[in-house]
Amino acid sequence: MSPVPNSPAVLHVDQLSLAVDGLLLLDNLSLSVAPGEILSIIGPNGAGKSSLLRAIGGDLPISRGQVQLCGQPIGALAPLARARQMAILAQRNHLEFAFTGLEVVAMSRTPHATGAHLDEEICHAAMAALDVGHLAGRLYPLLSGGEQQRIHLARVLAQIWRAEDAGQRLLLLDEPVTSLDIGHQWQCMQAVRDLAGTGVAVLMTLHDMTLAGAFSDRLIALSGGRCCAQGTPEQVLTAAVINPLFATRVCVVSHPVTGKPVVINE
Repeated sequence: MSPVPNSPAVLHVDQLSLAVDGLLLLDNLSLSVAPGEILSIIGPNGAGKSSLLRAIGGDLPISRGQVQLCGQPIGALAPLARARQMAILAQRNHLEFAFTGLEVVAMSRTPHATGAHLDEEICHAAMAALDVGHLAGRLYPLLSGGEQQRIHLARVLAQIWRAEDAGQRLLLLDEPVTSLDIGHQWQCMQAVRDLAGTGVAVLMTLHDMTLAGAFSDRLIALSGGRCCAQGTPEQVLTAAVINPLFATRVCVVSHPVTGKPVVINE
């Protein structure tokens, strides 16, 4: 599913600024994400990518500007209502208790009153999409880092899975594939793309620009908390944008099969 044309934005961020301990992390940033759209944020370490997701999710207080979820100020939504509409995968997920993989994923269904049978069905479907069905009975602390990451991704997918109003749901992902091998990176990104295909809006941060170009509808490049470029992957993933942004030298070529931009260090 491509972004729905002329449809109201699921997420609307207007002139957002964020300062923590006197340090300006985000400066007058505006963006929107439509139903079915994947918008990825790229930028160097410290650019404000994670801070943006934390501000949208309500973990950091906004200094100035507005964040709206389906037309409502996100701060006005009750926590339970917000959890039904928005799922967040943080960059770091700490869990030391001896829950099974299935129990971790099932936590995400707490905001919903859909019944144990449907909740279990949804959890198993989300785990299958992330290739962690075989980990349902394994203890989470004993899993590898990559397996734990995929369990958590299944958890947030299950939180907004199979919703009749999927076009009013938002998925926030902060570096969702960092600890994964190349095969599972692409599998997880495809699972996110499939979820967007149901109408869910996705905003994520990624360091792998080739992955961002392959799976995103639009990109925003951040530097020092400000937007320095935005547009389609073909418009943003250019040497003219990337070289000064990351203080490096890259070559950007077209993928021989998909035609999507592939970023290679010189």
